[in-house]
This record gives sequence, structure tokens and C-alpha cells, in this order.
Amino acid sequence: MGIQGREYSIGQILNSAAGKVEVPPHQRPYSWENAELKELWEDLMSFSDNLSGKTPEGKQYFLGSIVGLEKPEERSLEVLDGQQRLATITIALATIRDLLHEAGRQDLAQKVNIGQIVASSKMLDAPPEYVLKLGRVDDGFFRFTVLAYPPEEQKNIQAKTASQQAILRAKKFFRSQIIAHGESHGLALSAVALRLHHVVINQLTVVRVSSEAFDDVTDVFERLNDRGKGLSTLDLLRVYLIGKSPKQAQADVEEAWATVYELSQSATKVDAFLRHSWITHRGDVKSRSLYKEIKAVLDSPDQPAPLNNTVQFSQSLAQDAELYRKMVEGKHPDDRCSYWLRAIGTLGASNLWPAALAGSAVWANVPDYTNYATLLQRLVSTFVRWNVISGGESTVLEEAAFRVARIVRAGGGVEEASALLRPYLQEDEAIVRSFQRLSVVRPGYQRYVLEALEDWYANPKSSMPPEKPVSDAKTLWIEHVYPQSPDKHWGRWVKHDEYLNRLGNLTLIHKRVNAAMKNGDFAAKKARYRESGLLLNGYFEGVDSFSPQVIDQRQFEMAKCVPEVWKAF
Repeated sequence: MGIQGREYSIGQILNSAAGKVEVPPHQRPYSWENAELKELWEDLMSFSDNLSGKTPEGKQYFLGSIVGLEKPEERSLEVLDGQQRLATITIALATIRDLLHEAGRQDLAQKVNIGQIVASSKMLDAPPEYVLKLGRVDDGFFRFTVLAYPPEEQKNIQAKTASQQAILRAKKFFRSQIIAHGESHGLALSAVALRLHHVVINQLTVVRVSSEAFDDVTDVFERLNDRGKGLSTLDLLRVYLIGKSPKQAQADVEEAWATVYELSQSATKVDAFLRHSWITHRGDVKSRSLYKEIKAVLDSPDQPAPLNNTVQFSQSLAQDAELYRKMVEGKHPDDRCSYWLRAIGTLGASNLWPAALAGSAVWANVPDYTNYATLLQRLVSTFVRWNVISGGESTVLEEAAFRVARIVRAGGGVEEASALLRPYLQEDEAIVRSFQRLSVVRPGYQRYVLEALEDWYANPKSSMPPEKPVSDAKTLWIEHVYPQSPDKHWGRWVKHDEYLNRLGNLTLIHKRVNAAMKNGDFAAKKARYRESGLLLNGYFEGVDSFSPQVIDQRQFEMAKCVPEVWKAF
């Protein structure tokens, strides 16, 4: 059987008599947010309202494509693209079923349950099998909290992952929307539920594209991606790697990808990780062409490890994923490395992550992390001197940072990497002059520079980060001394825009203090600055009246230590 494509209603896809629909064990976990749920709900309501008072036969609402691998012997479809939509629709159907049950229409609720949620069981006394089976991370939670029937059989399980929280959020969303719609339109709950069920089952349609051959499914994925369907590069690559692997090795590839997909349970962007990991092997590549380049390289002969073996490459990605997650969270066994990783995060210097990842991978199991700490410090110093202070073109430094990533991954040392960064440091005298007049708009830049200065004031003679860096404090806030919205105490300065974001006008303060101070006069602010205990605020002790001249003078004082805070090398 070749590739088969045909339009089906959701009722035909999620049909207990037609077999099961399964998400592969290590596919991307459920991730729909409120915005996506709201968009689907509004589309459903608009579709239903336009057909109010009549049966919407012959009208369809197209949801998109479902791509899957046919498994005739198991009477199942393994869904490789479209699982998020199917999971969301199933949550909506389970909510409709539960509300019908609560409204006293258990007969109708049971029809929904047997028709679209529970699959035909082989034995009467066997536990229920469900039409839709999610991946390893979500399936047990999904069955016990959403699919189980009657509602009192559902378990109140604590959501432990972002995907499980998303499942509960979707369930709560559909429940509240159905109830609110009935109340606002004066309709019985059962009437709203039945109408919505009819629309979902009969009018929502998808194109089901499937084959019994894995290579065919991979080909469909690539064609859909080429036509701009926005399929995840991660999902495309996973399907390709499994198909390219020998059957006896496919379980190892799946297991490795379980770790990669766990990144989506954190704040990390998985697709960004994939690009950053690849940059450490091959240099820069744009996200749009990432899959094609990876595939072309892996298909080419005579590649170095791990690019010459699908299992090794998948396992390398899994190792990188774990390192990347800790890295972007600013976590490392060595405090020096944690300090500089947090600095990259605060700056939002995403173009430094590939080099940081390369160093983390190469120096993961060494007794001394000095090389890694030195690399991170030099990356941050270069970024601050070039991007933040000098206003250099970010793409220029990005190219150098990506070359550093590749060199370090290939075994190059700190000095070889430093040679690539050194041209972007600028002379100390030029850096000081630029800093003296520097105006910083980006909050991440503002926060990092102020935190770094405070840490240096606390530890000026040491090359080590302070024992308790100010970045560890979660209650500090960026404060404009001359306020963003000056009141009568201040008056609006003639050069308001010029001085507002000058570093001499910025400081750090406890958030609770900042809220109370608002736009108060300088005398009141000065007292609060004294209470903060921050060395950065010590300058204000000798200031009676705050003015543009004071901003200039304070910033000139700050500039004196810049060559020491962000050292050339």
C-alpha cells in the first residue's frame, strides 16, 4: 500500500469501531496554550452560530492534516503529525460527555463515551481501552483525569509536568466555555453540549495521510514542510532518524528522543536547542533550512562521529538536551560557570548559547572547570564590550561566536577560541569613553550591567564572582532615579529622552521599595536607596539634588571600573 490521502470527519477518525489512534511513545508532549484553545473555540462557535436553527449537514470546518503510519495488524494509526489537535478534540468530547452526565443525560453521555472515547474491548471484564493513546509522558495522566468515565472515576492527580498542566487547563477551558455559553444564551447545558458534539463529530474534518511504509510517511512530512505547513523541525528529524535506523536500533533512537522532548516541559525552546546543538557541529544554519541541512549531512558518506550513525547522533542530541536545559537555567556544578551562564541568560545573548553548549559538552566530566569558566567569562566580556557598550553589529559577533562553538566542539582550547573573539573587544580607552555616555534601553542589558557593577564593588580585587552575587536576589528591580513619568517634584527635563536610560540614572532597588516610591522626590528616594544596602547606591550619599550633571558624574565614576569588570584578554 502506498500513500493514501482522504478527507474524513473527526467522527470517522475517532471512531471506536475503526480502531485506535496512537501517538508514538516519545512524541512531543501535549502543549496547547490558552490562545490556541480560544481560537479553536471561537471558530467552533462562529461555525455553529452561522448555522443556528438548522442542521449543519454538508458544511465542513477543515482542521488540517493528520499524518500517520498504518498498522493493520494492530488496527491502529500511529500519528506523527496532528496529535495536538486530536488530543484537544478528545478533551472537548470528554468534557461534553461529563457535562451530559451531570445534566442527567447519562444515556447520551454513554453514547459519546462508547462512540468516540472508549475503543471496542476484546473482553467484557478487561479494563477500558481508549481510541486515543498519547505518548509516554502524558498517557497515564490523560486516561485517569480526562478519559475515565463516569466522572467520579476520574482521579485527582497532581500535574507534575507542563504538558499535564496543559491537559488540565484545556479540560477546564472547555468546561467553563460550554457552561458560560449556555448561561449567556439561555440554553440548557445538555442542549449546548449536544449541539457542540454534533458540530465536532460531523462538521470538523481533516485530511488523513497515511501509509504502511515508514519511508512514505517521512516523504509526506518533508513535502508538507516544503509547502510551508510549519511542521516542527524536531518532529521531522525524529521521524527521519527512526526511518533511517535499523529496526533493532529504533528503540534506542526513541529512548534518546524521549530526553530531547523533555525539554518542552521546561521553558526551553526545543527547536532553538536543535539549531544551537547543530551549530556546534557544523556552524551557522538558519532555522528554516535546518532539517534539510541535517538530513543532507547525515545522508553523506565519511562523516565524523556522531554524524555517521543515527543512534549515536540521537544519543548525542539527548546528552546535549540535558546539558542545554541546565545551562539555560544557569545551573552548573561549578559556581563560576553558573554565574556566567546566568549572565548570558540575563543579557538575552542567545547567540552565545552554542559556544556555551559546546564547552559544557566537551568539559562535562573534567575534575576542574576552569577552562569552561574562562570561556564563558570571555564570551560575556566580548558580548558586553561589543554589543552593549560599543553598539557593534550583533550579526558580526554572532558569526565569530558560532565559529567558537564549532572549534570548541572539535576539541579546540580556550586560547584558540579567544583568538576569534579578541578582535571584538575594542581598546580599554575606547570602551571607557563609550560607557561614559551609554544609554541602555533593553531591560536585560540594564539589569545585567547594574548587577555586574554591584558584584564588582563587593569584590573588586578578585577574579572570582562574589560568594553571594546580587543576581541571586530575586527581589531587585531596575529603578530610574529621574523617573520615567516625572511629577511636579521633578518637572520634565528638556533632555528627558536623552537622560532617562543613561546608566547614571539607573540603579537597583528592592521591588517592594520601588512600588512605594513611585515617582517621589529625590530626598525620599535617597533614604530608600540607603536602606537597600547596595554598594551601587552609595554614590547618592553625597548628592543633595539630582540633575543631568549628576547623571554624567555618576556614570563617569562607573566607567572607571569597566575594564576590570569586563576584562580584555
